[in-house]
Amino acid sequence: MNSLEEFDYYNRLVDLYKELLTDIQKNIVVSYYLYNLSISELAEELNITRSAVSYNLELAKKNLKNYEEKLHLLEKYSSLADFLDKNGVKTELKEKILEELL
Repeated sequence: MNSLEEFDYYNRLVDLYKELLTDIQKNIVVSYYLYNLSISELAEELNITRSAVSYNLELAKKNLKNYEEKLHLLEKYSSLADFLDKNGVKTELKEKILEELL
């Protein structure tokens, strides 16, 4: 998996599992993946060291991946999206259905 694919993968996991993380982990992954803040920007914003941000980011990524391995929500979400595409469901309806799941 290249870095762009990895970023997209974790971005999607954040949407699904962020509420299962600790507050600091949630804050860091949301800011990093959804708002595209750098580790330095996060450290400054949170008034912690860059190494603390990096540590919590890696721990959150490990937790997100672990949740997906156990619950498979992203896998199921992707399968449903593919099913809707293959069955000709219009984009607007497909997006509404998928949004309801989140």
